Amino acid sequence: MLLLGALFSFTRVAFAQSADLAIVHVTIINPSAGKPQPDMTIVIRGRNIVSVSLSKDLKLSPSAKVINGTGKFAIPGLWDMHSHFRDAARDLKMDVANGVLGIRNMGGVAKAMGSRGMRTSRLLTKQRNWTCHS
Repeated sequence: MLLLGALFSFTRVAFAQSADLAIVHVTIINPSAGKPQPDMTIVIRGRNIVSVSLSKDLKLSPSAKVINGTGKFAIPGLWDMHSHFRDAARDLKMDVANGVLGIRNMGGVAKAMGSRGMRTSRLLTKQRNWTCHS
C-alpha cells in the first residue's frame, strides 16, 4: 500500500462505505509530519486510500471490514537506492516483507534474470526495480 498520497489530507469525520477496509487505532509514520501520529484510522476503498483521520472521529458502517492496528505502524513504501541482488527471488521477498517497494539494483544476479524476470518479479510483488548496467 502506498500511503504517502493520502497521509497529507486529513479529515475530521469520515464515513466508511460497505466495501471499505478500515485499519483502526494504528500509528502513522509520516516523514513530513516530523513525529508519529498515534490512534489514527486509514480507510481504503478498492485500491485507494480515501480517508486518514483520528480514530475517535471516524464513523464506520457495520459492513466495513476492520483491522485492529493497535500497537502497529503504517509507513509509506520504502526505496532501497543501492542494492546488489545475490538471490533475486529471496531478496525481493525479503524487501517486500520489510516495506521496501522500490529497488535500484546496482548490479548482481538480477542482471541475469533479464527483462522477463524483472517484469515477473514486479507483477508478483508490485515492486519497481531499476537495474544499472556497467
